[in-house]
Amino acid sequence: PSVEKAVEAVLEISKCNVPDLSRGELMTGAAVRQGNAFFGCKYTELPSLCFECHCSDFKAADRACCEVMDIAKTCGGTDIRATDNKDALDTLWTLRRGAFYSTKNTRRGEKGISVFVSDACVPLVNLPKVITETENIYQSIFHNVDTLCIVAHIFDGNFHAMIPTKEDEVDKIEEFSDRLAYIVLEAGGSVSGEHGVGLGKARYVEREFGTSGIKVMQQVKEALDPRGIMNPGKSYYMSSKL
Repeated sequence: PSVEKAVEAVLEISKCNVPDLSRGELMTGAAVRQGNAFFGCKYTELPSLCFECHCSDFKAADRACCEVMDIAKTCGGTDIRATDNKDALDTLWTLRRGAFYSTKNTRRGEKGISVFVSDACVPLVNLPKVITETENIYQSIFHNVDTLCIVAHIFDGNFHAMIPTKEDEVDKIEEFSDRLAYIVLEAGGSVSGEHGVGLGKARYVEREFGTSGIKVMQQVKEALDPRGIMNPGKSYYMSSKL
């Protein structure tokens, strides 16, 4: 019923080392609601966990599913389901994989809409607080938290905030990105979970790794690429904005 309870369940599942559990995802209530609207589904519009087990036989799969479901129920979970039906699984994972498109759909009818996707990672125990703070930041800037989609690869605390936006909202996106980076680093996380730093997050790197960390990276770069011919013009510059 809440992100806090979802994370509590995941921590318990991790302690139990459930075998054959191959994937685990979190969707906020808003993310589920957007997915329902776009794909025509009827999932309960609350923070939700999605798991998938890959097992060698049905008995092993049943044991793994029962263990996960028992933990979810103990942690306050509702509307707990399990299935081995391929169509049902495809529908569920389409909802999750299609989050980008269902987010864009929240501003259907407007021209020039694209989706900004953030990528950050925090210690799992801090994820509920960071998600709440992310929603508050979004509301203060865009004044409509219903258009924000947050999904997470839940076992490692890697989450994505997806924002439907237009070219004339670049300043708002910059502010959101800066404030998100700040709370992520304050929570002991990383501004880049899996998508890489790129140019967009270069200004946050010094705060995350420190001057000495940057110098070590530069030394490695110079040792491997003394002529600067690999990805030229992208070397880090020390100009932290945080």
